[in-house]
Amino acid sequence: MLRISWLCLLGACAAALSISYGDVITHSRFESSGLMGLAAFKSENETRQSADKRDDRGRTFFTGAMMKFLSGKKGLEGRTITRLDKELVWSLNPKEKEYTEMTFTEQREALDRGLANMQGQGPDNKGSVPYKTSGEPTLMVETTGKTFSVSGYEGKQAIATMRMPFFDSTQNRMDTLVLKYDAYLASDSKLSKEFGAFNKAYAAKMKMDLDHFHGLEVMYRYFEKPMTRMGDKLAKLGDVPLKFTFTLMKPMPPPAPQKEGESAKAPKKDEGSDVRVPTSAGDAAGQALGSAFGFFKKKKEKADAEKSETARAEKGIPQGWIEISSGSFEYTDIKLESAKAEDFDLPKDFKKKENAAVAAKADKD
Repeated sequence: MLRISWLCLLGACAAALSISYGDVITHSRFESSGLMGLAAFKSENETRQSADKRDDRGRTFFTGAMMKFLSGKKGLEGRTITRLDKELVWSLNPKEKEYTEMTFTEQREALDRGLANMQGQGPDNKGSVPYKTSGEPTLMVETTGKTFSVSGYEGKQAIATMRMPFFDSTQNRMDTLVLKYDAYLASDSKLSKEFGAFNKAYAAKMKMDLDHFHGLEVMYRYFEKPMTRMGDKLAKLGDVPLKFTFTLMKPMPPPAPQKEGESAKAPKKDEGSDVRVPTSAGDAAGQALGSAFGFFKKKKEKADAEKSETARAEKGIPQGWIEISSGSFEYTDIKLESAKAEDFDLPKDFKKKENAAVAAKADKD
């Protein structure tokens, strides 16, 4: 599951990284189902950016039952300032008026460690990789003629579907991952230029190119190339995704084989009559109330099942397949204008806090 999780994360990141800005101020919203429903969230974001500076502000709301209490009704407020001129990233906590700092070198080292550990090659996770690639990924891109508009910019719908076969040695069987990316892509030369400025400069500073992945066979040879190919095909249709959804799915695993000598066990049945005769007026009232609750419970379960099937159909998840993760992104406003210089500076009343990830690495070294 760990290896599937990084594929899911990279699928989302690959989509997100296609969004970049020059002198642009945008408002957007993002929603994610998390991983197999864990840590599902939605966020509302505002981004101010120049060619070498970026200020991301937003509120995150966890939507899953287990974590909803963490964000509360107001959500978790966060802010990140990326400075290419200083090669620094500041992560701000507005509530506590604190910030942490990470250099591009430290950020790159953290990325290297994370990718290596996911492949069983890193110092924190040495061992064999249970998921191995098998066969070439296939890619299909289609257009529909449908459009979506925001702030006077129009995007045309394109749907990319990538199938990625792999061998799961933990189950000794072949398996498949499918990434579906449904985007409304805009083709506007000025918009494309402004949206591309920051990301190109950031990638150059971080040296984030294919050479970076040469040491990770699965990442470079199996995932990065088809993702690049998908990006190249979509770029011919439009440079800027105004709105998109992604879904990562796989076939439901086959039932566990029955052990030799075992036979299917019939469910146990309570002895005596299925219908209990009430012995008092209070008992009868309780039984009637229980029946009423049971009726409404079954009605709700049926409605939830129908809602789930509708959502699966909208995402294009076939019967017999399970969703690993999904998400959606949409711009609600785009302005091609310069942000204020102070938007990219640290607030004077914020105090610096030690970066836990950097400190942990220093302790290990």
